[in-house]
Amino acid sequence: MKRVLQTLLFHLTSIIVFGILYFYLSREHFILNDNKAPDFMDVVMMAVTIQAGVGVTNMTPISNLAKLAVTFQQLILICTNVFMIYFILIVNKEKFILSRFLNVVRGLE
Repeated sequence: MKRVLQTLLFHLTSIIVFGILYFYLSREHFILNDNKAPDFMDVVMMAVTIQAGVGVTNMTPISNLAKLAVTFQQLILICTNVFMIYFILIVNKEKFILSRFLNVVRGLE
C-alpha cells in the first residue's frame, strides 16, 4: 500500500509541476485548437491527460520549448510505468522464490 501511495503522490506532483510549467509557457508557446490563448483549466487538463496516458487535449505546443516540455512529461510517464511494472514483477518473483526456499528448508517440498 505504501508503494501505491508513493506512486499516487509522484503522479500528483508531476501534474502540479507540469501544470505550472504549461501555465507559465501557455501564452507564447501553446495555442488552443480554436486559436485562443489557453487559460488555467486548459493547462491543468493538458497536464492531467498527458500524465494519465490519454494525451487528448485541445492545446497544441507551437514552440520547440513547449514540445520539449510535453515530450519530457511523456517520457517521465513512460519510465515510471515501465519501472513500476518491472518492480512488481521482480518483487512477486522474489516473494515466490523466498516462499519456495522456506518450504524446502521446512521440509514441505
